Amino acid sequence: MNKRFVTVISMLSIFTMGTIGSSLMAENATHHNAFNHSTTDGDKIRGRDIANNAPLTTISGVLEEKDAEWYLKSGSTTYSLHIGNHEYRDSTGIKLEPGKNASVKGFTKNTDVAVASITMDNQEYRFRDDNGRPLWAGKGNRRNHVN
Repeated sequence: MNKRFVTVISMLSIFTMGTIGSSLMAENATHHNAFNHSTTDGDKIRGRDIANNAPLTTISGVLEEKDAEWYLKSGSTTYSLHIGNHEYRDSTGIKLEPGKNASVKGFTKNTDVAVASITMDNQEYRFRDDNGRPLWAGKGNRRNHVN
């Protein structure tokens, strides 16, 4: 009887930890994906998806911020900037300011840009190489990633 009780308690503990862990992982994923912009139908667009499938271009304009997301207004077009990892961005020393003129080099698909670099006041801040590989990613380039 004692073994059965211990087994039931163990199974409940594992189930409870799995449920709590899943909830925490979902919450954590939402927090860390702040630079994954949504499309009009609610799908997430990731910078790596854009970088893998779009040409490298340079666009100049004025920085805008809305709901902790960054945009570049160039003429009548507003581009969503997929800058990437917050920690890496902060480590570059870049100070993004609404209304500031900037030149953005990146992989552009429609109005989404996976940013390779941002130049402001003659200072360039790099985020991806010219092949689209994020500079915060190390040398693996997600070769071991499993979907």
